[in-house]
Amino acid sequence: MKKKKILFSILAVILLLGIIVYQTGIFRSGLVPPGRVKFKEKVPKGKLITVKTTKENIVYKAVGTIHSREEVELSPRITARVINVNVRSGDSVKKNEVLVQLDDLDLLAGVEQAKQQVNAAKSAIASADDYVTKSKAAFELAQIAFNRYQKLLDKKVIAQKTYDEAKAVFEQSQAALSRAQHEKNRANSIFIASENALKKAQARLAY
Repeated sequence: MKKKKILFSILAVILLLGIIVYQTGIFRSGLVPPGRVKFKEKVPKGKLITVKTTKENIVYKAVGTIHSREEVELSPRITARVINVNVRSGDSVKKNEVLVQLDDLDLLAGVEQAKQQVNAAKSAIASADDYVTKSKAAFELAQIAFNRYQKLLDKKVIAQKTYDEAKAVFEQSQAALSRAQHEKNRANSIFIASENALKKAQARLAY
């Protein structure tokens, strides 16, 4: 029994020694001995590329919605049919740029009508001026005749009836001149109003 234990102990020692010897590399060939070894660099064939360190921007793709800080609501001053839209929501625009074009047929008709009213007012002023000129001439003649007849009546050269007729003509001419001047003032007022209406119609058309 003791001999077997001694034999196992000897075998264990031999096995341990064998492992140590194997680890030393005695039984392996082609190993590089310890120390400094020169390495022969192999030059690669082909184009030589130099590697450099660079900074690249990282771009992330994402889905989102952009909202402006300021929003403007557009509303026309007039009611008309839209015939052309030159921009879309979100587009950049410049000052005085036309965004939306409206139908201007009614506005053109309004401008033309206003022009006709201005021309009619001009004609009315011309007629009123002629009426005033004629009424003023008739009044001056009637006034001269009335003054002469008044002097003749004072001298009792003419009859009272003749004086009364001259007075009636004078008063009628005076009333006619007053009416002519009133018509002229009225024609001037209509002309000013028609000119203002034309300017407003042209401004609406320009807008």
